[in-house]
Amino acid sequence: FGQMGEIRTLGRLCVAAARLAADEQDASDAAQWYADMVRLGHAASRGGLLLDCWTGIAIEAMAFRGLAELRSELTTNQCRELITQLDAVDRERKSLEAVFEHEAIWRQWAIPLEQRMVLGISGWGRSQIQSAHQQAEQADDRAQTRLRLLMLTLAVQVYHGEQGRYPDDLAELVPAYVPRPLTDPYNGEPFRYRRDADGCVVYSVGPNGKDDGGDPVDPQADWETARGDILIPEQ
Repeated sequence: FGQMGEIRTLGRLCVAAARLAADEQDASDAAQWYADMVRLGHAASRGGLLLDCWTGIAIEAMAFRGLAELRSELTTNQCRELITQLDAVDRERKSLEAVFEHEAIWRQWAIPLEQRMVLGISGWGRSQIQSAHQQAEQADDRAQTRLRLLMLTLAVQVYHGEQGRYPDDLAELVPAYVPRPLTDPYNGEPFRYRRDADGCVVYSVGPNGKDDGGDPVDPQADWETARGDILIPEQ
């Protein structure tokens, strides 16, 4: 728990450094701080316990928000470098099975045998564990979705800057702007892309698995049943 406290503190320090750099009009330095936060959050969420996982996902979420707000201030080269760094994190992302295994070992060590037996007999303990695992997997899906959406949004920005137009579809971005096709974690298909009079929008179908036309899901709603899609926040 002490180590997680130190990681949370480091995450807050990174946010402060990034915001200071942004205030000083140093978008490159600010972007690098946020990219470092993405790596920190990813590393913290793997290999430990569920508490570590939640801490890492929270750090990643702060970094994604910061990068989304900063993206219009980045040069083409800065966007390309950021895409490369985010892609490296995405390639390293693995399932949470190792976290769940470590959590099971920790319970055997930390919870007395008699209590484990009572929880197991009642079924309440198993239900709580399954719920905790499901919530962690849902949060991890959101984190990976936002990371990939951010990569694609940056790639579209670079494409527009270099070509003077928006791509007709996301396939045009590969491999010159993103190194590989990126699929939506919620349905395993390509992310949705729509051109309109004001530009374009890239989005995920979200947890309901349906294309809701790019209408954002209500963050306060039940994410498993709510209508709506996931987008990078508007600037």
